[in-house]
Parts: sequence; structure tokens; C-alpha cells
Amino acid sequence: MTVSVRYAFFCEDVRTEVGGKTMAAGLWGAAIVVPEFAAVLRTLCFHAYVDNPTRAVTTFEMTMTGPMEPKAEGVFKGQLPIDLGKTGTNLNFIFGPVKLTGPGEIAVALVLQPAGLAAVEAKFTIGVIDIATLKAKG
Repeated sequence: MTVSVRYAFFCEDVRTEVGGKTMAAGLWGAAIVVPEFAAVLRTLCFHAYVDNPTRAVTTFEMTMTGPMEPKAEGVFKGQLPIDLGKTGTNLNFIFGPVKLTGPGEIAVALVLQPAGLAAVEAKFTIGVIDIATLKAKG
């Protein structure tokens, strides 16, 4: 068994409460729909729940790309915490404010590296579109 991403989503706000509950607001589905470009989001959040059944020491690297300013430059690195009695971890990344500069796709690449096991790579995407384009597509 190795680590895996059980679920992930993009939203406007996310936090992990005491006791491990995830609170999220403004969850997006397949796309972020804005009135027009350039649109400013107060925050853009990415959340992933990582299942780690063996409690292996696991490092992660996350990158985010897409039509936005400021660019989420560089690689975000860290190590998953290992909580007694738990086999999973919430990863919350919060960026803001973010200006969406045009249509396209925001992509998050997440690489998990459990000690002594093969790395696990996952990619998550969400579209970015304005209302006029969405209506034109019918």
C-alpha cells in the first residue's frame, strides 16, 4: 500500500478545523465562471485529502499554473504530518488575491514521495471561462 489522493477540489475558502473537519466555501465544479476578464478572486484555494494507510513519512511538492496573476511561482514543498490514530492528511493551499487574466485552465501538479516507496503523481485541473463565452457555446 502507498499514499494516494482520495479527493481534491478548488474553492474560494478552505480550512481544517480542530478535530480534522474540513470546512470549504464556494466550491467550483468543472470551471470557474467569471463575468469578464480580468476578474479578481479574493482567494483561490486547492484542497487535497491524502490517504496514507501505512503512515509512511511522506514529502510533497505542489505546483500551480494557469492564466492568473500573480503567478504561483516555484514549487511548494513540505512533509505530511503523521497524526496518531489517523491515516490521512488534509493539504490546504490558499492563494489570494488572484487576478484571472483570461480563459484557459488552472492545473495543480502534486507529487507525493513516501519514504521507501515509489512516488505518486497526481494532476488536477479546472477550467476558467467568462459568461459571454459560455453563452456562445450554448
